[in-house]
Amino acid sequence: MKLSFTCVPLLCAALVAAKPCQKRGTLSPSPSPSPFPSSSTSTPAATPGIQSIGGGTTKCPAGFLNVVFNGAASTQGDWNARWSTLQANGISDWIGFTLDNNPKAGASLNAGQIRVVMDPRNIAEATTLLTSPNPPPYLEIFNEPDFSFGDATPTTDPTTAAKAITPLLAALQKSTTTQLLSPAPAYPQSSYLPSFFAACNCADRFPIITAHIYSPTAQGAIDKIQAVHAQFPSKKLWLTELAPASDPSQGCTLDAAGMTSWMQTVLSFAAGSGYVEKIFWNCGENGVIYPDNPGQCNPSLTNVDGSATPLLSAMKGFCGGGGGAVGPLPSAAVS
Repeated sequence: MKLSFTCVPLLCAALVAAKPCQKRGTLSPSPSPSPFPSSSTSTPAATPGIQSIGGGTTKCPAGFLNVVFNGAASTQGDWNARWSTLQANGISDWIGFTLDNNPKAGASLNAGQIRVVMDPRNIAEATTLLTSPNPPPYLEIFNEPDFSFGDATPTTDPTTAAKAITPLLAALQKSTTTQLLSPAPAYPQSSYLPSFFAACNCADRFPIITAHIYSPTAQGAIDKIQAVHAQFPSKKLWLTELAPASDPSQGCTLDAAGMTSWMQTVLSFAAGSGYVEKIFWNCGENGVIYPDNPGQCNPSLTNVDGSATPLLSAMKGFCGGGGGAVGPLPSAAVS
C-alpha cells in the first residue's frame, strides 16, 4: 500500500508492507513474557471495580478521544472527509508517526496531528521545527526506541537516546509553548523510561509520559496502564497507541461485541483514573488484524468509504455523545 507521509530514508520500504491497522511507525514486537492471558473469549466479562463516571453514560475529559492513522489513511477515499467523520464522533487529535504536514491533508487535519520524532536521525528536523515561528503544542520523542521496525528504524538504548536529545532540549528553551512527550517504548512495563530519564537528567522537561498499550484482555491492558503510572505517579499519561491488538501474533479473538466491551471497560478505567489525559485508538482508518476473518478483533473506527463503524459510534456514546448514523462493519481487508 502507499504511504501517507514522507518517510525518513530506509524507512519507507519497510513501511509499505505494514497492514492498515498495524502500527505505521512500528511492526508489533513479539510479545514478551507476561502474566496476562494470550487469548480472550469472544465477549469478556466486566472488570471488577470499573464503574461508569457519574453513574450513567461515561463523561470523558475534554480531548480524551484521539486516533492513530497508519499508512492506509490517505489511500481510502477522502482523508479529510474521514477526519470530519471522526471529529463529529468526538475525536480530537491524531498521531501518524511523522513531523511533516501531509499534502493531502486540509488545515483541520494537519492541525490535529501530534508530531513525532521517530528516532535520533530526526533530531535536526525536530530542532528546526521547535525554533520555527509556529512550533507544535506537543512533540513526542522517539517511537518505540527499544524495537527495530523491519531493521529500518534503529534500536536506541536509553543512554544513546538521552545523549541524542541534547540539541532538542536546547532548542526547547526558545519554544516555551511546546510540551515534550516521553519516548514510547514497545514494552511499556520495562525499565527503558526510568533509565532514559536517569541518563539525561531531564525528567522535569517531560510533563507527559506516553505508552503503547495492547492486550487481548481488558484487565491485561489496565494492568499495563497501572504499571506505567506506578513508575511515574506524578505525571500525566497519554496512551498513544491503544487497542486489544495490532498484530495476529498478539492472540486477540474478540468479536464485535467483545471489542465494544473491551473498549468500554478500558476507557472507563482510563477516563476515571485521574492521570490518563488522552487515549489514541489504533486505528482511525479502516483495517483488519485477521484478513481471513475480518470480524475478528477488528479495531476500525471508519469504513473504507469514511463512514463511522459501530465501534466509533459506541465510543462516542460511551463518552457522552450521541450514536449517529453508522455503516456496516468492514467485511474485507484493504491493501
